[in-house]
Amino acid sequence: MRLHLAVTGKVMLMLRLFIALGLTTAAAFDPTGFGHCAKFIVAEYVEPEPLTNFPVLVKLSTNLPGFRYTQFKSPIAADLRFVDAHNNELPYEIEHWNTNGSSFVWVRAPVLTNGAMLQMYWAKPDQTVPAYRTNGAVYNDAVFRAVWHMETNYVRDATGHGFNALSIPVPSAIRTTNGLIGLAQWFDGYAGNDNRIVVSGALRVTNQTVSAWVWLQDELRDGVVMAKLDRMFFWQNGDRFRFETAPWGGDIPCRISSAGGLRRWIHLAATQTGLQATLYINGEPVGTWTKTNVLGQAMESFAIGGGWHRLFHGIIDECRVESGPRSAAWIKACYQNQLDPEAFFDYDPNANVLTAEITPEARLRLSWHARGELLQTATSLGPDGDWTTNGLPVPACDGETNYVLVPITNAVRFFRLVSLRPAFELQPASSSISVTQGLANAMPVHFSGLNGFNHNVRVGFSNVPIGLTAYLHPAELKTGICTLAIEADVDATPGTYNLSLVATGGLLVKTTQLPVSVVPDPPDAPYSWPAYNPNLDYNFTNEYSALSAPTNLLNDCWGVTTTITLPSNWFCFRFGTNKHSLVTSNAWIPMLRRLDSEFAYFKDVMGWPPDKRAKRGYYSAVYLYGSGTCVGGQSNDTGGWMSSITYSNEAWPMVLLSYYPV
Repeated sequence: MRLHLAVTGKVMLMLRLFIALGLTTAAAFDPTGFGHCAKFIVAEYVEPEPLTNFPVLVKLSTNLPGFRYTQFKSPIAADLRFVDAHNNELPYEIEHWNTNGSSFVWVRAPVLTNGAMLQMYWAKPDQTVPAYRTNGAVYNDAVFRAVWHMETNYVRDATGHGFNALSIPVPSAIRTTNGLIGLAQWFDGYAGNDNRIVVSGALRVTNQTVSAWVWLQDELRDGVVMAKLDRMFFWQNGDRFRFETAPWGGDIPCRISSAGGLRRWIHLAATQTGLQATLYINGEPVGTWTKTNVLGQAMESFAIGGGWHRLFHGIIDECRVESGPRSAAWIKACYQNQLDPEAFFDYDPNANVLTAEITPEARLRLSWHARGELLQTATSLGPDGDWTTNGLPVPACDGETNYVLVPITNAVRFFRLVSLRPAFELQPASSSISVTQGLANAMPVHFSGLNGFNHNVRVGFSNVPIGLTAYLHPAELKTGICTLAIEADVDATPGTYNLSLVATGGLLVKTTQLPVSVVPDPPDAPYSWPAYNPNLDYNFTNEYSALSAPTNLLNDCWGVTTTITLPSNWFCFRFGTNKHSLVTSNAWIPMLRRLDSEFAYFKDVMGWPPDKRAKRGYYSAVYLYGSGTCVGGQSNDTGGWMSSITYSNEAWPMVLLSYYPV
């Protein structure tokens, strides 16, 4: 048998070759002796702005093809190195190292753009931990002031500036738990009436960026994420997130429900430069406002998790304070990278090695590192169609190595490894769609990832014909189904057009042509409404046939000092000691009467109670926002909305109104 190990465009590596792509003779980093290398290619950063000296988060686990912790020659990963596309060695910091799961490493990327590359090397004996791993070099850009990874309650400043925890008044109120990135800190919110982590007052900034990941336990609470007491509060105020700097007020808050709600990770960030401040939620700006005075700073304490007895309840991870306003693109990249570091990159391991040897039994043993490639064979070095897995045994695995045993014959055979690249498929439910003038039509579009594809796919349109409007919901997803809707103007020109669906996922772009037929609208065409299936059949008056005005009051909110009720009225008005002076009986009596009359149709005609409270025999409640009760807020806040209070493990709906519009 004549054996040929051939190299083609799809081959990761044939024979015992070591290929280090992108290295130059002038490189400072010498890869000699490192047993493994792989590329991390940025694939989810979509902003046009290049980001300089960006601390990018790399997640390591055995989910990465070919990566194993057992490959390291040091139990503390002293042989781990990163370089850029120009072979410059890059500072990194290990936040969390877990050889039985996921590890998190921060690497300073000189320039972050989509397609930027980091190359990781490991598996070299007798290496020592580089100084940059622990001296804050990852954050050495003159803007970072403090970075706390929240691994312990006595937090350590990763920048090297020394803003470590000085004291914790009630240590039992803070404990370590699993976070979004490695470990984080759980803040009790009650124990000892104080769950602050106190940091040196020497941490002072005027122009600034603050950010953190939070996981909220309570819907309504005043709880500080970070604060420079008397100067800056980054906090949960009632059911809103706020970024306040002295003089207080004037900021634009964001409702927690709009940010994603309770018991899920939310990224908070805020910037201030001069008089302008901006609040960001999950990478997006939600409000920008102008202050009346530039923020001044003195030696007030800096605290995490509390301040002025506003105790945070939940989990805080990855807190940062920076002495300058980061751009919107920077904050968006932080959110994307930290939320899902595996999806932020394409992982490309170094070229594999296919080894051939003859066994004592006169068979050919082909072996290669186990990480997902396919072994193929052919009788000639022809096109891809000549390569096949037919006739090859299913690979066996002896730990980290795949191998096959094939008989030796007189025939010429070639072998190669084929890397299955991650990709995605986009498949409309139909090969075409038609829409009538003045109407709309819709169809599902299916998305699926292939070969470990792990990126969000963003879909848009091109070549949209005049007179048509195209929609997709959702327009971004990893896998599943989105809905494509086509709407035609009444005067859209009949005919058939080619609409292009353009899908971008990671570094891949796919375009699918979809013929769209515009059909003339028949004049005076009758329309028959479809019947309900199943048919609607209910009668509220039978279900609640004997409702009477409530007489009971549900005391579900602390801080209430006054409750107003009217005879035979189904609603009550409740407030605390901090009631706005404009809120008097001249306001609440007409309000309660209007509410009662407007809900009369539900009660008297449909037999349906206004809400759950009335169903249980309690007054339906209106709470005055900002009056010093459990619902939070300030007395001069404005606005009103539907909300609820959690009491006795149940959610009780209520109306939440500020002094205006009461």
